[in-house]
Amino acid sequence: HTTASTSLPPSAMPPSAETLLLLSTLSNPAVTPHAQHTEALAARDRALAASAASYGQLCVNFARTLATINPATLPESEQSKLAQANSPALQALQVDPKGWVALRQMAGLLLKNALVAPPPADPDPNVARDGLGWPAGGYMQLSPECAAEIKPILLQCLAEGNANIRRVASTTISAASVSSESRRFRVVSLPLASWPELLPFLLRCIEAGLSATAGPDGDATAAAA
Repeated sequence: HTTASTSLPPSAMPPSAETLLLLSTLSNPAVTPHAQHTEALAARDRALAASAASYGQLCVNFARTLATINPATLPESEQSKLAQANSPALQALQVDPKGWVALRQMAGLLLKNALVAPPPADPDPNVARDGLGWPAGGYMQLSPECAAEIKPILLQCLAEGNANIRRVASTTISAASVSSESRRFRVVSLPLASWPELLPFLLRCIEAGLSATAGPDGDATAAAA
């Protein structure tokens, strides 16, 4: 997989220790007691539904986690918080490369779900709904600042060496950038119209892949000979 000519976006900011602790509790039920796992699910839902700011920040931190290749690269302040938490689930993941990739994948899938099926903007369960079942206040939306941070992170992950991370990033992009009549939530969190960098980046990725499979004379079939 070649990334040399794709003009990668800058590296992502690190995720918060709180988000990593939440994800580690969700990702490793074999290590985490059932009650803690259930509470982590509830905490995720509360954070997404609490306010537009809370929704956006959790989405951003999911994206940052997706882009974090190695937990050792986290800043000292976050490493200290993680150490103080003394989480067996997270400690297991930090020394298990496959487990860390799985945590990153889960962060990407949670991001996709939050973007495609966001909670109502008004958390009141009795809020009025229209004929299609949409709440009167609509659904949570990313602020322009949060969207501007998430987009380059997804592009960065599209060009990563790990195929599982690339797959999650591509799934998230396709789900969050195009509307679908078949979806219950017709929400487009990262519309193509406001993402001019996406298609050129995808074309550069395709061109880089073709160059990698071509022989010295530029003939792609030479590489398979």
